[in-house]
Amino acid sequence: MAISSVTMKVYEFDEASNSIIVAFKSDQSTKSIDDQPRMAFQPTMFEDTDPERVIKRIAHSGLSVAETQDKQDALKENLVAVDAYKSKVGQSLTFTLADFDEFNAPQTPAV
Repeated sequence: MAISSVTMKVYEFDEASNSIIVAFKSDQSTKSIDDQPRMAFQPTMFEDTDPERVIKRIAHSGLSVAETQDKQDALKENLVAVDAYKSKVGQSLTFTLADFDEFNAPQTPAV
Protein backbone atom coordinates (compact mmCIF):
# COMPACT_ATOMS: atom_id res chain seq x y z
CA MET A 1 0.00 0.00 0.00
CA ALA A 2 1.32 3.45 -0.87
CA ILE A 3 2.04 6.14 1.66
CA SER A 4 -0.65 8.79 1.77
CA SER A 5 0.78 10.90 4.59
CA VAL A 6 3.92 11.40 6.60
CA THR A 7 4.21 12.63 10.17
CA MET A 8 7.27 14.56 11.24
CA LYS A 9 8.16 15.18 14.86
CA VAL A 10 10.66 17.94 15.67
CA TYR A 11 12.77 16.92 18.65
CA GLU A 12 15.29 19.69 18.87
CA PHE A 13 16.92 22.68 17.24
CA ASP A 14 20.65 22.34 17.80
CA GLU A 15 22.00 25.89 17.79
CA ALA A 16 25.63 24.74 17.69
CA SER A 17 25.14 23.12 14.27
CA ASN A 18 21.98 25.00 13.24
CA SER A 19 20.27 21.66 12.76
CA ILE A 20 16.67 20.64 13.17
CA ILE A 21 16.47 17.13 14.66
CA VAL A 22 13.41 15.25 13.41
CA ALA A 23 11.89 11.81 12.92
CA PHE A 24 9.41 10.67 10.28
CA LYS A 25 6.63 8.09 10.27
CA SER A 26 4.41 7.07 7.39
CA ASP A 27 0.74 6.34 7.80
CA GLN A 28 1.63 2.72 6.92
CA SER A 29 4.10 2.23 9.78
CA THR A 30 3.06 0.33 12.87
CA LYS A 31 5.90 1.85 14.89
CA SER A 32 5.56 4.90 17.11
CA ILE A 33 7.27 7.99 15.77
CA ASP A 34 9.41 7.95 18.90
CA ASP A 35 10.76 4.56 17.77
CA GLN A 36 11.87 5.92 14.39
CA PRO A 37 15.47 7.04 13.80
CA ARG A 38 16.19 10.72 14.25
CA MET A 39 17.80 12.79 11.54
CA ALA A 40 19.37 16.22 11.36
CA PHE A 41 18.52 18.75 8.68
CA GLN A 42 20.12 22.14 8.32
CA PRO A 43 17.78 24.89 7.11
CA THR A 44 20.54 26.16 4.80
CA MET A 45 20.18 22.93 2.76
CA PHE A 46 17.11 24.48 1.18
CA GLU A 47 16.70 27.55 -1.00
CA ASP A 48 13.79 28.80 1.09
CA THR A 49 14.53 31.03 4.04
CA ASP A 50 11.01 31.17 5.47
CA PRO A 51 10.97 28.78 8.47
CA GLU A 52 7.49 27.39 7.66
CA ARG A 53 8.51 26.57 4.08
CA VAL A 54 11.77 25.00 5.28
CA ILE A 55 9.82 22.80 7.72
CA LYS A 56 7.49 21.79 4.89
CA ARG A 57 10.48 20.96 2.66
CA ILE A 58 11.99 18.84 5.43
CA ALA A 59 8.66 17.02 5.77
CA HIS A 60 8.63 16.50 2.00
CA SER A 61 12.08 14.89 2.28
CA GLY A 62 10.58 12.70 4.97
CA LEU A 63 8.32 10.95 2.45
CA SER A 64 11.24 9.02 0.97
CA VAL A 65 12.80 8.52 4.41
CA ALA A 66 9.56 7.06 5.78
CA GLU A 67 9.12 4.85 2.72
CA THR A 68 12.67 3.50 3.17
CA GLN A 69 12.03 2.87 6.87
CA ASP A 70 8.85 0.96 6.02
CA LYS A 71 10.79 -1.18 3.53
CA GLN A 72 13.50 -1.85 6.13
CA ASP A 73 10.88 -2.90 8.68
CA ALA A 74 9.26 -5.22 6.14
CA LEU A 75 12.62 -6.77 5.27
CA LYS A 76 13.33 -7.53 8.93
CA GLU A 77 10.11 -9.55 8.99
CA ASN A 78 10.91 -11.40 5.74
CA LEU A 79 13.13 -14.17 7.12
CA VAL A 80 13.49 -15.86 3.71
CA ALA A 81 14.99 -12.69 2.19
CA VAL A 82 17.19 -12.07 5.25
CA ASP A 83 18.53 -15.63 5.00
CA ALA A 84 19.16 -15.15 1.26
CA TYR A 85 21.22 -12.00 1.93
CA LYS A 86 23.09 -13.67 4.77
CA SER A 87 23.95 -16.62 2.51
CA LYS A 88 25.94 -14.23 0.28
CA VAL A 89 28.24 -13.09 3.09
CA GLY A 90 31.87 -13.88 2.27
CA GLN A 91 31.16 -14.55 -1.41
CA SER A 92 32.70 -12.66 -4.33
CA LEU A 93 30.06 -12.25 -7.01
CA THR A 94 30.94 -11.46 -10.64
CA PHE A 95 28.43 -10.15 -13.15
CA THR A 96 28.75 -9.48 -16.87
CA LEU A 97 27.25 -6.35 -18.36
CA ALA A 98 24.61 -8.53 -19.99
CA ASP A 99 23.46 -9.56 -16.51
CA PHE A 100 22.24 -5.98 -16.05
CA ASP A 101 20.23 -5.75 -19.26
CA GLU A 102 16.99 -6.30 -17.39
CA PHE A 103 17.57 -3.04 -15.51
CA ASN A 104 18.04 -1.09 -18.73
CA ALA A 105 14.86 -2.32 -20.40
CA PRO A 106 12.12 0.27 -20.86
CA GLN A 107 9.64 0.20 -18.02
CA THR A 108 5.99 -0.14 -18.89
CA PRO A 109 3.69 1.69 -16.49
CA ALA A 110 1.40 -0.43 -14.37
CA VAL A 111 -2.21 -0.17 -15.42
